[in-house]
Amino acid sequence: MLLVLGLCLILFGVVTLWGHVRTQRMAAARTGESFETFRDAFGEEDVAPQVLRTVYATFQTWWPHSVAAFPVRADDDLGHIYGIAGEDLDDAVMDAVAACGRRLPPDEQLRGMRPIVTVRDLACFVSGCPEE
Repeated sequence: MLLVLGLCLILFGVVTLWGHVRTQRMAAARTGESFETFRDAFGEEDVAPQVLRTVYATFQTWWPHSVAAFPVRADDDLGHIYGIAGEDLDDAVMDAVAACGRRLPPDEQLRGMRPIVTVRDLACFVSGCPEE
């Protein structure tokens, strides 16, 4: 029993260390990127500046123990980069909507929307939500 517990703890440590190193490598590959780079990636898309700032700030601090001020990209996959899926994604959407002073659109409108997969998708979704 103690052997199994020990192996589980070692595995947990290895996975945690690997995630830390992976995040630091991603951040190092994005040296020089900032909010302005993120904002410019939206080009002609009509996304409210407050939404862009809120979404960027949310994901910039997603890895506080690995990287301070993580450089967020518009096309970051929420599941792959940030580990957000399922209920965590629902919570992230609701938090972003509330932080931007907006509310979800009616259910019938939600059903027709495309899935939120990237940071860009989230920002565009929140920007399209009605203001409170």
